[in-house]
Amino acid sequence: MISEREQMAAQYTAEGSAESQIIKNDTDKEVAIMIANATAEAEQIKAEGEAVHRLKTYMDGKISSVVFPYSLKCSLGASSEHLETLIDVVRSVGGAEVAFVVKQNTEENLFNVSMRSMGRIDVSEICSRFGGGGHKRAAGCAISGTPQEVEQKIVEAYRKTVCLRERSPCPRFGKLSRFHTENKSKNSFTL
Repeated sequence: MISEREQMAAQYTAEGSAESQIIKNDTDKEVAIMIANATAEAEQIKAEGEAVHRLKTYMDGKISSVVFPYSLKCSLGASSEHLETLIDVVRSVGGAEVAFVVKQNTEENLFNVSMRSMGRIDVSEICSRFGGGGHKRAAGCAISGTPQEVEQKIVEAYRKTVCLRERSPCPRFGKLSRFHTENKSKNSFTL
């Protein structure tokens, strides 16, 4: 019996399949095979679970984010490699235009920010405001501050980027929200 992962690997690498059209070279093919056959270490799965628990959305769900402090990384026994997939968890939120992860790799107040766009927003514009870079759909930067300050700086940069692009007034927003949901749970506030 063939596993679901083996079926996915075959589908993405089969000559002429629709999925194979996105694979442009041998490196892409190797990556597709690795993804299809991927297994994760326990620390990675625990980190992803924490990301789901800590997930926040802003701007009526247009931004999704997770802050992963050094203390949490240590308590899980996670390495930086175990945290690489957190951005995939955050960007899976439906309706989000931009996803970002704020990771603290050491005890100092320097945070690495990884951002992804679903296409409409150029996240390299946002990261360039902080000395970072990348391209339209994937970018990163490093920002000093507390986790809340870093998160607020990114949300504010998103707001300014969207307002400049759309040439619309940029209303100031109030207190940074926690988790935005349809049913407005106890952790829910909006901007």
